[in-house]
Amino acid sequence: MTERSSSSMRQRRPARTVPAAEDDDVWKPRTVDPEFGGPVGTFIITILMSLTILSVTHTGWLELPWQIPDLFTDPAAYVARAATSLGFAIPAGWWLLHLTLHVVLPGRVVLGVPLPTGQRLRYKLNGFACVALSVVLALAWHVACETSSFGLRPSQSLRWLTLSSSLEQLAFGTVCMCFAKSTWLYLASFQGRRLLAEPGNSGVMVYDWFMGRELNPRLSLSGGSELDLKFFNELRPGMSAWVVLALAPAVVHLQDTGAVAAALAFVAGRDPVALVAPLKAELFAVVGLQVMYVLDSVLFEEAILTTMDIIMDGFGFMLCAGDLAWVPFTFSLQGRYILQKDEGLPLEQWLVAAAVGLLGFAVFRLSNLQKNTFKADMDGPAVRDLPTIPARSLPPREGGGRLLAGGWWGMARHINYLGDWLLGLSWCLLTGFEHPVPYLYAFYFAFLLLHRERRDDHKCAQKYGPYWKEYRALVPWRIIPFLY
Repeated sequence: MTERSSSSMRQRRPARTVPAAEDDDVWKPRTVDPEFGGPVGTFIITILMSLTILSVTHTGWLELPWQIPDLFTDPAAYVARAATSLGFAIPAGWWLLHLTLHVVLPGRVVLGVPLPTGQRLRYKLNGFACVALSVVLALAWHVACETSSFGLRPSQSLRWLTLSSSLEQLAFGTVCMCFAKSTWLYLASFQGRRLLAEPGNSGVMVYDWFMGRELNPRLSLSGGSELDLKFFNELRPGMSAWVVLALAPAVVHLQDTGAVAAALAFVAGRDPVALVAPLKAELFAVVGLQVMYVLDSVLFEEAILTTMDIIMDGFGFMLCAGDLAWVPFTFSLQGRYILQKDEGLPLEQWLVAAAVGLLGFAVFRLSNLQKNTFKADMDGPAVRDLPTIPARSLPPREGGGRLLAGGWWGMARHINYLGDWLLGLSWCLLTGFEHPVPYLYAFYFAFLLLHRERRDDHKCAQKYGPYWKEYRALVPWRIIPFLY
């Protein structure tokens, strides 16, 4: 959830200078238009979101799509099996590891966009280093377990993460942690003077708990620094966990096929070792595309500071569970499915799917790069000749900006959404067509982007008025040029 549409690139609010710190209209803005169906809709989404996360890790469900998980038929038996101390300890330990890395590793400190109070918060950017190092540590742990070093056992390696029974424990523990954390965040928002988020201050507990009541909940750290919980959770623990869960099937597959032994024999100059089973190229294509997606997110970490997730939405269950549970467990299921499939994909099929992914990534990255370049310097050599709306600057209250209406952004108003979806579709296509569950990401993300585009359009129409009407007339396509 980043500069990408999964974090919903939405327009900045104009900075507002507050003459009096007691202005409750600024500190405690009230929810005007409830989203997602209001309290009833957000309650249903909470239940469905949690059940989906738990279902995709259910024992045997990927092997037998018609099997009804006992999560629904016998919840008590499911809880007795899934609720373990290890299932709670590992997600909590992973979060604490990232907290430690965030504090210890160096990083550039930047200012966020102005808040409604006129204040600009400080953010430490070291996400790439934190994610990369945590993944390296996980791989080092795997090697230590497989070689029985430091008293560790092979059963404790990343192979454990490919077992449905293990994933059930982790998913259950993570979802419970998200419920507890969201409740703590909601209660803490009533302590002292807090800047509240307009979308999450309706006065209805279940709705505000889901949307997030406080805009920028922060923890005080040693040395006078602060940890912005929403920014920290956006990319660090969940995205890195996704990488580890995606890598685990590939690592196990390399070992089980004899590829690791063959590589070691080649390096040592020994006689070649034959593979005991063919390698599944589609598995490595899925892992490669997903790792590329995550690394791109953390490499351009600063871009999320201008997303609505950061500047407008509160930090509640929606973002907490989305970042920490939904992303790692549902986004990584394609690799787990391919690992347990008997038949691999035909070469031409996985090549086409991989090409779709690379095309999607190119559209996504190049369009966002053009937008970021334009926002940084509207008169820069790379963008100064592109059409803009209006030809003159917007009024000062709108920040004096212009709407980019050329290049990638002259093709569709959210062309980056198209690239983002194509990339996600590609790793679903790499699973074949025998099972519907691996396509969860493609269906979910299509719905999310369609909803988000409508949400963005409404916000921009309110903000830019006639200029947005002019832009829509010039660029009529929402996401897909000449189609939608």
